[in-house]
Amino acid sequence: MLTPVALRPPARRSCLVRNENPARTKGQLFARASASPPASLDDVTGGAPILVIAPHPDDDVLGCGGLIAACAAANVPVHIAYLTDGRRSHVGSAQWPGERLAAARRLEAIEGARALGLAPDALTFLPNRDGALLFDRNARRRSLAALQIVARRHGAARVFTTWIHDPHPDHVAAALIARELCDLPPYPTQLAYPVWGRFLPDGFVLRHRARRALRFDVGAHAETKRRAFAAHRSQSTKLIDDAWFTLSPKRRQRETLLREAEFFLV
Repeated sequence: MLTPVALRPPARRSCLVRNENPARTKGQLFARASASPPASLDDVTGGAPILVIAPHPDDDVLGCGGLIAACAAANVPVHIAYLTDGRRSHVGSAQWPGERLAAARRLEAIEGARALGLAPDALTFLPNRDGALLFDRNARRRSLAALQIVARRHGAARVFTTWIHDPHPDHVAAALIARELCDLPPYPTQLAYPVWGRFLPDGFVLRHRARRALRFDVGAHAETKRRAFAAHRSQSTKLIDDAWFTLSPKRRQRETLLREAEFFLV
């Protein structure tokens, strides 16, 4: 006797996917997006609740802060889940050991989200330490279970997270966890927001090819996004000046992420 198997329903055609050949390189992908008309808020969100998964506090602002602010202004529900506590952004600081920095970054995330228009109850903080998530299968499994609860409770139809080609292990882990989440009921759609990946060479060959890149003009929300990032003082200022290694965007990269359009890859 055959055992019934629960099958995923066939995917409906979405405005997010067109019949075009996937871009082979990073340059091709972003050139197509830059040459296309800007996407509307409905194009990007579908007008439904969204879940933003951020590897660290501040990735949400840098990668899609304009979108979050636009959603808040248009009453499109947004929930942000932070995968790690960001304690290792300034390695070797005696004044800011891991526990102190993690606590500070949580408060910065709350303040930054408030600047974008979100209340603290629209945020979820998972208890992972940054830098290890990609290599810790059990932590990824626990994170997936927690995110599934959040997505169902929030009714998220689309999930936004960092690009799998972002050259940072926590960003890759976020992309992989989001992919698994979108393979579970109710099967939300995954979109990627590149952070570090925006600065890859144009000739970088894409192993995981996106069929479409949406360009979202942050427009009136650019200053809101800038204020939200300024709330992340440990990352946006020289508050911590005794670390021997720092993981934060350079000034030029920061200005690109704060000033220019946001990209969402499908």
